[in-house]
Amino acid sequence: MWEYLEVCMQRENAALILAAVVDKFGMYLAFKEGRKGQLLVRHSVMQYYRQAKNWLLEKFPQHRVAIEKTLLTKGQVLKRYCMKRESGAFVNKAPACTKKALK
Repeated sequence: MWEYLEVCMQRENAALILAAVVDKFGMYLAFKEGRKGQLLVRHSVMQYYRQAKNWLLEKFPQHRVAIEKTLLTKGQVLKRYCMKRESGAFVNKAPACTKKALK
């Protein structure tokens, strides 16, 4: 698997391939069951995701600029999914602070 990824990183669309690999790993983690047959908790999923993402970006630093924002967005989506999964409903977050609210 690793050899195949290194070969793919030599192609023109290497940044897209790297983003797809990290995204696929995130989905794997979201549905991964732990030792007791339960899904991994959000903190574990996000920690494993961050470690894998950072490790791959260290291995292929030439693609960091091209995909860093994309991977950040994918990580946020994964986090929101895990939060919804744990609560069983939509997650209520506070609305963004406006200039009017600050006055």
